[in-house]
Amino acid sequence: MKKILVVFNGINVPWHILNFATGVAKKYSSQIDGIFLRDQEIVYPFPNDLSFTEVDFTRGSVTEEDAVLEAQNITTFENMCKEAGIIYQVEKDVLLEELIYKSSEADLIIADTTPDFRKYSINDILKDAHCAVCLVSINTPVVEKIILLYDGSASSKFAIEKFTLLFPEWTKLPTSLLSINPPQNADKENEAYLQSWIPQHFTMLNKIELHGNLKTELVKFLKENETNVLVVMGAFGRSAISRLFHRSLSNVILDDTRVSLFTTHK
Repeated sequence: MKKILVVFNGINVPWHILNFATGVAKKYSSQIDGIFLRDQEIVYPFPNDLSFTEVDFTRGSVTEEDAVLEAQNITTFENMCKEAGIIYQVEKDVLLEELIYKSSEADLIIADTTPDFRKYSINDILKDAHCAVCLVSINTPVVEKIILLYDGSASSKFAIEKFTLLFPEWTKLPTSLLSINPPQNADKENEAYLQSWIPQHFTMLNKIELHGNLKTELVKFLKENETNVLVVMGAFGRSAISRLFHRSLSNVILDDTRVSLFTTHK
């Protein structure tokens, strides 16, 4: 792994993602690029409403305060990278379109599972990123267990294989291969993948099958396995239907559980 993009809202930085990123970068001798998105300013369309508050609140002062906070956060980011002995660079005022372009030259994007973006949503990054994305929960200070979500699709296979390439050390962790409502008669290719390829690459593998409502069963299982867990799942296809389905499923995981999530698409 050569380059990791760590995405921040400049005025509100979740430092657990930087701790996660510096740990990964140090292990794999990677460069970190701190990407401070150009987020939307708070604009009050009815300034007279402010007269009902006791706060002296002007757009100018907010902008100035935001700039000070961002500068302080950038300094902290730089100091943490220096202390970890990691090559880094900082880019501020980055537009989402620029982040997506930069992702084509990166191996991984790291962001918070609940980012405090005003202008963007995490789906804006997920649906168009050209590299893998790792969304890190504050509930995952370290990764101790892997859950592979497998439905037999090319998307889920690609995500699992990409994960093994980027994080070879983590394939030795306790791993659950989770299938929900799997087909009764798997084709030969899927059978070979399940019986041969996955066990060869994950040394502490446990296979789990669940039946019932996909989202209900998934959330229930993940809530019982939330601490220090990284979920690997296939992400967005390029069709509108595929994007809609996978977006809703990933949102269920992010909204209803506290796990971290690794996802990617071709």
